[in-house]
Amino acid sequence: MAAAKYDKRRAKWKKGEKDRLSVKVIIFGSSLFLLQVVVIYYLTSKLIAPITSGKQVAIASEMNAPVAEVFSKGFDPKDSETTTLGSDVNDAGEENLYVIKDLIINPARTNGTRFLLTTIGFRMSNKEAFSEMETKNVQVRDILNTILTRKTIDQLVSVGLRDSLKAEIEHGVHKVVRNGKLLNVYFSKFIIQ
Repeated sequence: MAAAKYDKRRAKWKKGEKDRLSVKVIIFGSSLFLLQVVVIYYLTSKLIAPITSGKQVAIASEMNAPVAEVFSKGFDPKDSETTTLGSDVNDAGEENLYVIKDLIINPARTNGTRFLLTTIGFRMSNKEAFSEMETKNVQVRDILNTILTRKTIDQLVSVGLRDSLKAEIEHGVHKVVRNGKLLNVYFSKFIIQ
């Protein structure tokens, strides 16, 4: 009888020892995992991301310039949401490409589970039209939001419908911008997730 009690106690003690060991392994493993996540985040954000930043590459391709040249000119990817880009220079030497960066849209019938990330450029006929685009930024964004949120994923994915989407955007922006003419609409980024 005493031996049976002793065996039960010993079995409980071994089970408790295993449980304590499992807890220690879980705590140590979780700590090690978190440390790895922090190290990877640091390496990615401080070392890798600045080298391969898509914005510098996009700007460089838009300007037909090497990425190193864009870096050397001090391009800051944290600049404002809109900027002038490209080589669309009129006779007076002024750039007239107005860009709305990183517009995030939830397409129709997705219930917020999918999104479109896009950067849209507008080539304007003159400086007055460009200035008007700058002052009416909110209205232009609202037009883009309205047009793009009406589109389903299938409509946005279809490359064949891009020209009609550009025409629809051009028509909507022409309602707001009256000084000058909108010459072209460009999608420099069009990512659907």
